[in-house]
Formats: sequence, C-alpha cells, structure tokens
Amino acid sequence: MPVWSTYTTIGVWLLGSLAGLFVRAKGIEVWMVVTGLGAYYAQGLVLRQYPYDLGWLPFYLLFIFVTACYSGYFFRQARVAFSSVKSLFFHENNGFLLGYFVALTQLLLEGQASQQVLPAIGAVGHAASLIVLRVGWAGRPAPAAPHTSGDASAP
Repeated sequence: MPVWSTYTTIGVWLLGSLAGLFVRAKGIEVWMVVTGLGAYYAQGLVLRQYPYDLGWLPFYLLFIFVTACYSGYFFRQARVAFSSVKSLFFHENNGFLLGYFVALTQLLLEGQASQQVLPAIGAVGHAASLIVLRVGWAGRPAPAAPHTSGDASAP
C-alpha cells in the first residue's frame, strides 16, 4: 500500500500541475496560493480526523490536485519574467532545494509543529511578494516584465 499511495500522490500532483499550465487567467496568483494553502490544511484536518480511512481517498486526491495547480500556473506566468527557460528552472530548483533544507531543519529542530506553521509562513511571504510586484512598493509602480517575443531581431 505505501508504494501505491506514493505513486498515486505523485501522479495526482503532476496532473494538478499540468492543469495549472492551462489556466490562462491573469492576476489570480494570490487567490491560487490561498486556495492551495487551504487545501493543504483541509487535507491535514481530514487526515487527523480519519487516519487510514480509504473512504476519504477521493478528498485527499482532490486536495493534492488543488494544491498542485499553482505550480503549473506559476511556470506559465513566470516564464515571461525570466530571460530563458534555463534561468526559470535554475531559480525554481534552487527555491525548491532551499525549501527542503529549511523544512528538514525545522522538522528536526521543532518537530511536527513546523509542518503546520511553515506552509503558512511561506504562502504569506510569497503572496506578499506577488502583491508588491503587482502594485509596486511604497506607491511606486512595479517594473514591467521583460517582453520575450522569441524574435532575435527585436531590441
């Protein structure tokens, strides 16, 4: 059962990320972060109330899917802010590794409680950065994202 559930979780996560790639709406980043965070905590609540109850499996999978949608949406929206796909993946991968390092360190130092606090701290920080990027800092407008048309002759 553990291997099956691991692959199912990864598969549903990948499907959620794929679905996020097809979301074309602009300006919903903060909403998606909050929705994903809500799904994370809802899953934790259901798992705490009904551990090992496979009757809740469809809800677990839905929560995983919803949480994963932002990752696909992020790649679709962030690609215009980076000069190349290589640069985007470099920054995303380093953030991923930093997140794992911080989460592991906090789990070892603070225990299980860190899994309840760190996602909220990360989501609030990320949502705040998205808001600052959209409206600017201290009343100054946010800089425009570089335009990448794919045309080598464009300035």
